[in-house]
Amino acid sequence: MEHARNKAWDVAQGNPKMIVELCTRLSKEEFLDTDVVSEICDNYIGRETQEFDMSIILFVLLGGVMALKYIGNESNDPDLRMIGGLMVIVMLFARSFFRISKRVGL
Repeated sequence: MEHARNKAWDVAQGNPKMIVELCTRLSKEEFLDTDVVSEICDNYIGRETQEFDMSIILFVLLGGVMALKYIGNESNDPDLRMIGGLMVIVMLFARSFFRISKRVGL
């Protein structure tokens, strides 16, 4: 049983969704030994489903919207300055928002 736990953790690399899927798949087997566990974990199709960190993409997108403030200054457009200024305020607190939104492993 310890080998099955360690193998599932190693294959999933700490991803909770993949660990649950592997445990569900392993629980369907009527007999578990090291060969069966290794075969199931090594041929696991779900290994391609990795979680993707979207915080960097959001920083870049929000930074692009922040550039509207400077574009608004150059073109004397108060609407663009307001939108860019609001994004500057949002970005001041973005780090704490991203820290709160991170998923904690099992």
